[in-house]
Amino acid sequence: MSNPVWGLLAKSQTDNETIEEAIARLILEHEQDEASHLGAGESLQSHKASEIIDHVVDSVVADKIIMGAVDFSKMSADKAMMISCFESLDGWNYIVKMGTGTITLTLFGVKLKTQASSGMGVVLSTVSESPSNLVDFTKYMLFQTSVAMYRDTEQEGSIILGANDYGCGFKIIDDELYAWCDASGVDETLVKITGYDVKLFHTYRVVNDPAIPSISYYVDGVLEHTQTDEIPASSTSYTCFYSITPTENAIKYMFLRDLLISIDR
Repeated sequence: MSNPVWGLLAKSQTDNETIEEAIARLILEHEQDEASHLGAGESLQSHKASEIIDHVVDSVVADKIIMGAVDFSKMSADKAMMISCFESLDGWNYIVKMGTGTITLTLFGVKLKTQASSGMGVVLSTVSESPSNLVDFTKYMLFQTSVAMYRDTEQEGSIILGANDYGCGFKIIDDELYAWCDASGVDETLVKITGYDVKLFHTYRVVNDPAIPSISYYVDGVLEHTQTDEIPASSTSYTCFYSITPTENAIKYMFLRDLLISIDR
């Protein structure tokens, strides 16, 4: 006579549900119970109360934050931060090279316009003394800005955290986009980024992480390149630098819409 299979036996003489069926039913009931493990001393209650289980970095999404729930007591005190739509050009230097180019402050942005002469560009940069050496590549930094070009040929554009000869950011040459950095003022690094129409507004972001060290380049939130060598390693007195220069005898334009900077103190 063979031994009976324990899990297939009825629970009792008066209850024909098998032991395996009962186990499966109780597991399902447990999984469908929203209050499971929320009692005092149980795992989810302990997690809620003392954060025993750590969250993956960036895993908490914005829709979990109640509107109006973040006040200044929750704001960072260890970073220098700025969000701007170029409400003013106070604190900026603007340079028109040898001619009739213009820089026009508009509602929600700035328009840079060159004259119709090759090499005669327009520059918008922060003044070098204000604030002194804020941009420091030994610190974690984020620089983000939205830019559009009006034309896509015979032009050179710069979108830079730092200065035009020491920093990181993006270059636009004709209709081609490049991740750019220069650690020496002599040898710049250019890496082509494809798939974007530079005549449209795009959000350009660079993140400097000195712990690796590396500079990550994002376009519209997509990581397009990570630079891990030949990158700046100290500070610069300029904060950011924009320029547009024609390489033919024709007017060129650059439109700037917003600017965001976050730098560890």
